[in-house]
Parts: sequence; structure tokens; C-alpha cells
Amino acid sequence: MFLPRVTNARVRKQAVEGFYTLNVPLNERFECRIAGRYQAVEPGSAYLAGPGNEVDLRIGQDTSTLVVNIAADLMDARWLGPEPEDPTPRGEPQVFSLASPAGRRLFGTLSALWGEVLRAPLPTGAKLDFEDTLAEALAHGFYHPGRFSLQYRKAFGERPSVTLRR
Repeated sequence: MFLPRVTNARVRKQAVEGFYTLNVPLNERFECRIAGRYQAVEPGSAYLAGPGNEVDLRIGQDTSTLVVNIAADLMDARWLGPEPEDPTPRGEPQVFSLASPAGRRLFGTLSALWGEVLRAPLPTGAKLDFEDTLAEALAHGFYHPGRFSLQYRKAFGERPSVTLRR
């Protein structure tokens, strides 16, 4: 699960076997390509592409999107997508409402999954590494963890990742 914020972009993801890709606009609409035509996906709805289907999106200004890749075996076992009476064959790209029974079921499952991710134990030492890194950053005048990379680049003329690679 991740929440990218994208501005004026076309996003294309190659077809991946074994996974469904779910894209949910959180604040602004985006467009998805289905059967050669672009279709609007408004907040309150979702775009689902099954295994083996390319994802092709056009995203506008400052659009935040929830992106989830769901293992096909989990999806097929619980069928979290649109209702069986939907004429679209299972796995074919489609847009559906999150207010529908399938949308509510999917949202409930994602909420439970997200809760499990947040409750999962950290790998041994991960918290200590984070605390040590944060303490070191604070000691050197980097007071806002979310702006660390920007401040680091201003101070040292390169990104932290470049420094780490050396």
C-alpha cells in the first residue's frame, strides 16, 4: 500500500501476473484507460486491474491516490471486487463505486489489512536505528524529519542517498 501524490503525469505500469492493482483517488479524479478509451475515476470510486493487465492512468494537478497490489490468490479466494452479476469478466480492468457492496467489502478488508500492518512488530533493532538516526539528525540541526533531505542537500550540496553510497 502506498499513497503517492502526483502532479500532471501519465502513469503506466506493465502487466504483472499474480496481482490485482487497485487505484483509489483520494482528493481529485484521474483517468484510466479501459479497452482503448480513457474513463474518469472520481473520489468515491476505484479502478481495479486484474493480473496480466497493464495500468495506464492520466493524473491531474496534486492528486493523491491510494495504490494497493493484492495477491491474486487472496483476491480470488475472497473475491473483493465488483459483484458477480457485473458483466465485466473477473480480472478485466474496471471502475466501481466504493459505496457498492463490493466496494464496502473491499474497503473493510483494506482497513483490516492496514491495521495489521501498523500493529506488526518492527524488525529487531529497527526502532533503535530510527531513534539513533533521528537523534543524530537533531544534533546536527535537522529539526524536521520530513524536510531532512531538502535541508541536507542545502547544507552539503548532495542528497543523503548519494552520501550513503560512498
